[in-house]
Amino acid sequence: MYKGNAFGNPDGSRTEIANMMSEFIMFDKKYFSSGVASPDDLKTRVIVGAKGSGKTVYLRRMQANLKLNLSIYVNGIEQELPSTDLVVRFGQCFSEPEITEKWMYVWKFAILRSVISNILKNSEWNQEVSEADKNRILEYENKIFPHYNVPMTIYSEVRNILSHYSSRNTFNEYSEKREWDEIEIIIGNIIKSLPPIYFFIDSVDEEYAHAPMYWLRCQKGLFYRVMRLLRKDIYGNKLHVIISIRDNVMASVCESEHHTRYINEEHVKILNWDYSTIQYFFESKIENMKNCYFINEGKEKNIYNWLGINTIHNNQRNIDESIVQYILRHTRLLPRDVVIIGNSLAELKGMKVNAVDFDICKAIRRKVAECAKTFGNELLQICANQINNNEMPKGAAYREYSEVYTSIKEYKESTSQFMKEILLKINSDKLSWNQIEVLRKDADEILGENSKMFDVLWQNGGIGYIEKGPNGNVEVFFNEQYPEFLLPKKKETYILRSCLIDAIGIQNSNWDMYPVMGGSFD
Repeated sequence: MYKGNAFGNPDGSRTEIANMMSEFIMFDKKYFSSGVASPDDLKTRVIVGAKGSGKTVYLRRMQANLKLNLSIYVNGIEQELPSTDLVVRFGQCFSEPEITEKWMYVWKFAILRSVISNILKNSEWNQEVSEADKNRILEYENKIFPHYNVPMTIYSEVRNILSHYSSRNTFNEYSEKREWDEIEIIIGNIIKSLPPIYFFIDSVDEEYAHAPMYWLRCQKGLFYRVMRLLRKDIYGNKLHVIISIRDNVMASVCESEHHTRYINEEHVKILNWDYSTIQYFFESKIENMKNCYFINEGKEKNIYNWLGINTIHNNQRNIDESIVQYILRHTRLLPRDVVIIGNSLAELKGMKVNAVDFDICKAIRRKVAECAKTFGNELLQICANQINNNEMPKGAAYREYSEVYTSIKEYKESTSQFMKEILLKINSDKLSWNQIEVLRKDADEILGENSKMFDVLWQNGGIGYIEKGPNGNVEVFFNEQYPEFLLPKKKETYILRSCLIDAIGIQNSNWDMYPVMGGSFD
């Protein structure tokens, strides 16, 4: 009775669309300035966020709302992305300065080829496209696009392009064909007579952790292509591609000379969750739970009537801490973490019913620690994958041993374990800059000189620092809006995410400060 998904499905791509729409948490723009409170509108082209921030949910919701408009073409959300091996092979064909531009061309050709296949084979477009227009396009068949029997997705065209033009020379030759300029003009003229067209590309970061730097370039190229497409007059505001990308990608964009162009771009929605928005999300999820989960059914749906307590004792600091803060600081302040931890805590109702001497505080601690350990281990695994990727030699894909760095489970797990051992040397959830410098040398010796362990931890939200604010000390973690891609140097105090404490097994937590949102207290 009390098992299941009381807080919903943590995987936004698998939730039934009707349930997802009904369970969606709305944020009042009057009270929340974060990007999660941005209203839905047709201007949005890019949804940015960390893994688990709800990118897929926002994308699916936008697509569902657009489908209600019968006067436009809305394609399904694409999720069958190309393999990591293809992405790595392509990335190793080109030098660092040129790879993002090459990815821009890949996405351009894939988008145009998908449009071409729809013009030729999509039955919904038949009445709008003349045979003469189709014949004009068919003159370019087998020159820049293959024969089509059915409409093709953008992802399928990316896979085809990467497979057929897999070397530097063959891709450059393909991208320099004059026919591309001609076909773009023809397509632009054709779609001007069509209703607006919407393509949706999701899950570009699904395999991100397997080769982060290569996928970053792939996503970065997609971002630039979508923004350029937005500003291209040739399509007459008829061709719209809406995408989701990782926060690291946006940070990399903002790190460049384009920072001022994109930081307040109205077509980019950044899901920058903070403590206030995630607390509202958490409490709203509680309010939406079924009555059977509450102690007094029919009473107000709040955390006290759900779990039976408002505070929990903090053993390290010998104080009573808000139960809401205790739960949330053991997450990464992401909706997916909140849903997972909420579903786990919801099982306690059944345990209380069946137990005589039930210690609710002890049970909550156990559930929260189990979830936090899972979050922390996932974070470490993501970082380990990126470190392995940093160590991958140039040409590994063509020598067929890139799998050692991107796929082999034992290799990745050993890197994660080494990271735990390095951080355990301090055995504290706070570090000084001098301690980080010592540990950095250990990491270079154990993981390799290119590991950049603490920069990787920073980029993935594993480490932050304490900064004094007008209302007291605040935690600062990686932020894609005002990014520093490398860990800021020489701060007074650095902190680890609370979930890492559980994953690593750190015992000595000796905070002498009380940050606005948390830190790790027990």
